[in-house]
This record gives sequence, structure tokens and C-alpha cells, in this order.
Amino acid sequence: MNNSDVDFRRSGPSRFVGFLTYLLIAPTLTVALSLIWMLAVHGLGAAMGWDENVAMGVGLGGLPFVAFGSRWLTWREYRQRASAGIRIGADRIDSNLSGATFSVIFDEIDQVAITGVRRHRRFQISTKSGRRVCLPPIGFPVFDDVVPVLQQRLIPRMVRQIEEQLYSGESLTFRVTWSHRVRLAVLACTLCVTSFGDARAWWSRFRLGRQHGLRVTAAGLTRLCDERSVGWAEASLLRIDETGITLHDAVGFEFSLPSSQQNYWPLTAYALQRLRSRENPIR
Repeated sequence: MNNSDVDFRRSGPSRFVGFLTYLLIAPTLTVALSLIWMLAVHGLGAAMGWDENVAMGVGLGGLPFVAFGSRWLTWREYRQRASAGIRIGADRIDSNLSGATFSVIFDEIDQVAITGVRRHRRFQISTKSGRRVCLPPIGFPVFDDVVPVLQQRLIPRMVRQIEEQLYSGESLTFRVTWSHRVRLAVLACTLCVTSFGDARAWWSRFRLGRQHGLRVTAAGLTRLCDERSVGWAEASLLRIDETGITLHDAVGFEFSLPSSQQNYWPLTAYALQRLRSRENPIR
């Protein structure tokens, strides 16, 4: 893959389907808002003591404005979604999502997380200045297309940052808080009603967080739940999927981290790199 800019935008068929959808939504919204308007005017007229004919006239007179407003809102929403796009360059991300623009240089990115599961997956990007954005937006299904581009351009930079910190003798803590685990459990229980597959994925993330996270050093990994450690030379990959990564030592103790954890993606890339090389980075 070369370093030229890569654009992700809705295809023509996708925009056409969205246009048809909004054609159906607009009348429904107009009817709903018109009923709310008429009920509101009727209630106001009764409270103010208006004559019924006056109240009816005010209500009917406002319907054209209600209809125009609802059509305008739906058209604006359609235009914003249809024009949504993401551009990934050699060293930056530019996006236009729902009318809001976002531009960030890779070196400014402090954290990246994968939220959601399956068709609802998105990237949550946080910058060193505190800005946060989710890519792509809901209803913009290009996650699987964006993955290889970010893996080739963004993640290697973040892996180098991890390496530099570890080479200097620092340790990195990836802590799974109780509030995060509770949120995963609530989502899993809620999704049992609508999507059993998604519920299983969220529940798997909850289970992977039972060790409360990992402490990573240049020498290896340490579980935060019991301070058990394993060196990179003794660690082996047990499994890795959309729910998280699990390594184990020679005895069989597992070292896990859910994929919903901040900076899980660059950490996983670094771990796989260490497992492949089996080299001690300390020089």
C-alpha cells in the first residue's frame, strides 16, 4: 500500500438507498410533529381560554411551517450522512462526519480503542489535547475497509511509541476498571434480548477483563489481579479475536486483555511482534 491519501465515502447505491429511506421517514416525521403541534395548541388554547375556532385556526396555520421544518430537518440529515467521508493520509486523518469536521496528525493521537462488536464496531480516537472522535459513524459501514489502512499507517507509529517507553525502562499499565467491567456486563445482558451473538462477544470481553488488566514492560507481562508475571521468551499466544487477546505461560496461566481497552490495538501489535521475534529489546 502506497502513502497516497485513501478516501472512504458512501457508494452511489448506498446514497440512493439512504435517499429512499429518508423519503419514507419524512412523511412519518411530518405526521408525528403535526399531531404534537395540534395537541400543544389545543392544550395552550384551553389553558388561555381561547375560542375553539381561534385555536383551530392557529393550529392549522402552523401546519405548513411544521411540514417545512420536518422536511428540512430530514433533508439536512440525509445530506450530512450522504456527504460523510474519511480521508487517511500518510500522517493524518481528516473526516467530515454528520457535518462536523475532524483533523488530526498521527503524532497527536494518544489513545485508540475499538468500541462495539460486529457491524457496530468503531474506532475511538483520543488526542493528547483531549479531543475525541469515533470513526466511522453509525450507519457508515467501512470499518473493515479502514482497518488495513490504519494498521499500515497509524498502528506502527503507536507501536514505536510503546517501544520507546519500554526501552527507557518505563512500564505501561493497561487497567480494566470495575466500572468498565460493569458496563460490559450490562451491555451483554441488554443485547441478550436483541442479538445473542453480540451479547456473547460483550460477555467474552467481560470475562477477559477479570484479571483487571496487564502491566507491560520490556521484559514481559504482569497480571494486575495477582502480580503473576511471564517473560516474552516464555509467553505463547493462546487466542486472539474481536473480543480480545490471551497469552499464556508454560504452566498454563493466562494473561488477557479485552479489545475494548484503550490502546489495545497497538499493544496487541507490539505483543505479536515480540512473540514473532523472541528478542529481548533491552540493549
